Amino acid sequence: MKLTAFHAADGDCLLLASGDVVPRRLLIDGGRKGSYDENTRTFLGELRDANGKLDLICVSHIDDDHITGVLRLVEDEVDWRAFEFVSSEDPGVSEPRTPRPPEVAEVWHNGLFRLVGDELGDFAENVMSMVATVLAGSPQAELRERAAELDDIVTGERASMELSRRLSPEQLAIPLNAPVGGALLRRGTGAPSPSEQIALGALQISLLGPSDEDIEALRADWRKWIDLNRIALEKLHEQMLVDEERLGALSPRIVANPMLDSALGQGLSGVTPANLASIMLFVEEDVHTVLLTGDGVSSAILDGLAHHGKLDANGCIHVGILKVQHHGAKANVTEEFVQRVTADHYVFCGNGAHHNPELEVIEAFAKARLEGIAGSSPIGPPGKFKFWFTSSPTSPGLTDPRKAHMEEVKQLMTDLRQGHQGRFLAPKFLKKGHFDIELG
Repeated sequence: MKLTAFHAADGDCLLLASGDVVPRRLLIDGGRKGSYDENTRTFLGELRDANGKLDLICVSHIDDDHITGVLRLVEDEVDWRAFEFVSSEDPGVSEPRTPRPPEVAEVWHNGLFRLVGDELGDFAENVMSMVATVLAGSPQAELRERAAELDDIVTGERASMELSRRLSPEQLAIPLNAPVGGALLRRGTGAPSPSEQIALGALQISLLGPSDEDIEALRADWRKWIDLNRIALEKLHEQMLVDEERLGALSPRIVANPMLDSALGQGLSGVTPANLASIMLFVEEDVHTVLLTGDGVSSAILDGLAHHGKLDANGCIHVGILKVQHHGAKANVTEEFVQRVTADHYVFCGNGAHHNPELEVIEAFAKARLEGIAGSSPIGPPGKFKFWFTSSPTSPGLTDPRKAHMEEVKQLMTDLRQGHQGRFLAPKFLKKGHFDIELG
């Protein structure tokens, strides 16, 4: 079994291949479209040239840094199919300039508005778009950051809807969520159902999440947010229209400054991100294991592993590869998770955006293995382990703050390995392109 991790800017893009004579392949997320263009597109084109295909694409959730690369892949296939159609009538037409992606057998993906309920979809998108526009003009950095987050949700959901349209029987006819007949992929209660345990060649895939509880909590939070802000937002919209008439054009800064606190209230911070309902997978091939966590939270990952009976008698697990959840963000990685989940290979996706991977998370995983937590013995087996980073301080296009953060990550790794070089293997920092991790 082999995991290929691509440089995906601040996002995720991973390709898992089985050890079958004819490998079965699972693409998990596609990163942002720009990083897909630079680091993934040609690789997948060469895979097609070698008669390889993608047996499954799994889009963990709708965030821009996970889904837009997959949409780019699908749009490339649309271009090639359009070329085939036209060239049958006009043999002189030019081929698309981009490599053709491999054949895709099926896609797994839950769109946000399907998760929260279609009845909220259109209204929620309009609300988020309007609020993001207003907040973008705020003098407060925290509110401007919130605007960017809301804008990413809107962009990601539009990509999700476009992806579903392209996959439809009327267009590419690629099955979506086939294990559940096109419905939402979810982990139920009670014994795991057949739709939660899927064989792909030698790969055995267990669906860890989202659970029914995760989805219901997501829906409840979004309904609460809509209810809290519906009237205030309608009033805000009315005032924006007045200002448009008075000023001749909307000026978000003029509108936002005096109105944000009173109009939007505290409900704005209650929007639950779609990553709390990430599709998360546990993949096995014989004794080799990979834990693919998307942007999930620690408790949901552990609950999913317990649901499938993957934890030992002490409630712990050691895996071959752990894709650290949510780019190594502190909010998603708890001390309990660090104590209970260990790996031979830890993969951190991120390039310093939002300070991810966060130094405290990197340090926690390393020190747990080397020294233990709060006076305990070192956690996990005594063998060698390695940290892998899908970005580096020299990756193209990094802003100065992101470059500085990745420099701090690199220095931290040097400090942590002092006296442990024989066991804590030299880390891999990826400037661009991809790296491979082979198990077995």
